[in-house]
Amino acid sequence: MAAPGGIILEPNEKVILATRPLFLWEPLVLLDIALIVLALYFSSVGVPALTIACLVVFIVLTLWIFVR
Repeated sequence: MAAPGGIILEPNEKVILATRPLFLWEPLVLLDIALIVLALYFSSVGVPALTIACLVVFIVLTLWIFVR
């Protein structure tokens, strides 16, 4: 007896498509990590303008990654 060839779903199940491949959003996550590291570095050195700039870009990029 052969197994069914297609996808069998229950009536209330849905198929979720992958909308963002890994190679597209992985550099954004690496940039996000680099921004938080730079913000921590600039805060320890004592450069508040660059610290705030890195934190603002970090927050905007993080929100864009999660919302998008």
